[in-house]
Amino acid sequence: MRKVTKKVAVLVPLLVILVLIITGCSNNSKKTSKSNDDKQMTLKLGTMPAPDSLPVYIAQQEGYFKDENLKVDITKFQSPKERDSAISANQLDGAISDMVAFATYAQGNLNWKITSQATGYFGIITNNPNIKSVKDLKGKSYALMPSQTPQLYLSNELKKNGLSLKDLTLKEIPQIPVRVQMVQAKKVDATVVPDPFITISKKSGMRVIAQSTPENFKSTIYTFSDKTLKNNKEAVQAFYRAYDRAVDYINAHDVKDMKKVLVTDLGYKGGMIDSVSLPKYSKATEVKTDDLQKALDYSKSQKIYDKNKNPKSYLTNILK
Repeated sequence: MRKVTKKVAVLVPLLVILVLIITGCSNNSKKTSKSNDDKQMTLKLGTMPAPDSLPVYIAQQEGYFKDENLKVDITKFQSPKERDSAISANQLDGAISDMVAFATYAQGNLNWKITSQATGYFGIITNNPNIKSVKDLKGKSYALMPSQTPQLYLSNELKKNGLSLKDLTLKEIPQIPVRVQMVQAKKVDATVVPDPFITISKKSGMRVIAQSTPENFKSTIYTFSDKTLKNNKEAVQAFYRAYDRAVDYINAHDVKDMKKVLVTDLGYKGGMIDSVSLPKYSKATEVKTDDLQKALDYSKSQKIYDKNKNPKSYLTNILK
């Protein structure tokens, strides 16, 4: 009996030690796993002051990125030229852009891919009382940054009315707010802008003679560098999960509920919120090859793109 007691007395401490060792190893394993899971992902994203950026700012405001353990450093540019310079200098992981601008990235072998469609639209504004329709633009001047989607939109509208860009005089002005000011001061006859500048122009007494919808003119896009898609794929996927949640939020809420973002981040004036009409936003979807091909063909006609690559080579299946 004493021998049994002695054996038990020896075994119990050994069992206790063994349990502590196993528990300790298990805890260390959990800590390591949690540490990896908690490692914050980061993306540097370039935006423009336009409605296609709205889901990004809503996702930021509502904490959807935070829920994904993702930090999105947003840089807001006032002109496509500034954004594209940042892309060329490798200062961004991703950006809201357009298909024509993307053609310049492809031409310059910047190694970026189109990840999704964006919800965007444009309007042709004027302050010239003699311009009542697109047909009246013949012989007039317009302010734009060439080789960008707004010029493609203008070209399409002119074509519908038997005109072409050659029938107008281009004044190259990169910054959108400056273009609007030039039109308002009647130093330029017309320009093409996204919202909030469409709404601002209307409030200032200018007129919109043509306006696209996200359904009938698809050219705005989200694009990321190959490097980011390869080395930070999880972050991009997390970005889109948050993006889709933001789209649900936008479609379910009144414009007034988004006033802070619209004013602070997109440049709307507080007093014009009641007159803002946002489109129905779509969750992230892949760009159609036909739409991209049209943009590439236009880019070739403008001599900013001369490659013969399959448009599918510029797309990615990151959303699948």
